[in-house]
Amino acid sequence: MKRTSSRRVAIVAACASAIAIVAACSPSGPPEPSGDYGPYSEPPYVGPRSPCSTGPAHPWDATFPPGPNQSPHPVCVQRCGMHPTMVWDERGGVAPTIDAVPSGACTYEGEACSMVAVRPCCSPEGDHGLALLFECRCRGGVWTCAAAHHGGVCSCGDGGTRGADGGADGGGDASAGPDAEPADSGADGGDEAG
Repeated sequence: MKRTSSRRVAIVAACASAIAIVAACSPSGPPEPSGDYGPYSEPPYVGPRSPCSTGPAHPWDATFPPGPNQSPHPVCVQRCGMHPTMVWDERGGVAPTIDAVPSGACTYEGEACSMVAVRPCCSPEGDHGLALLFECRCRGGVWTCAAAHHGGVCSCGDGGTRGADGGADGGGDASAGPDAEPADSGADGGDEAG
């Protein structure tokens, strides 16, 4: 009996040593306090989630401040209601239209989310559009969103192209400089869309 028990102890000790070595050498694990979040500039949002928002739909030609081209945050809860989908690339990629992007009041200050949505190319009746990556945040009880081009190209009948921010010829929104804050989503009933 003594021999079997010492063999078990040796196996357990060897396994514990191997686990300790693997754990010490493992590159994965929680981010370091120094901010090592991989390709992202911040950790993903993991807090409570607001229900679907009831603010107004973003107009098809709304402009948004420039956002990141990737986001660590969870997928946004779409604005309440049904939202059509739209094709954004020649391979048939589809996503909801920008009607689905959160708008209006939100519940949890600091909440962050992201989603891909399609902006119609040249008119609200268009059958295809640009895919934009939206990153939205709850600030002051209101959703604010920024956008970056995710895919697709628009060519309008006037010879120009539509940029990701809604500006002609792919140019940026002149009113949103490099330090611009995302516009609020119109919860106050104003005309500004964001």
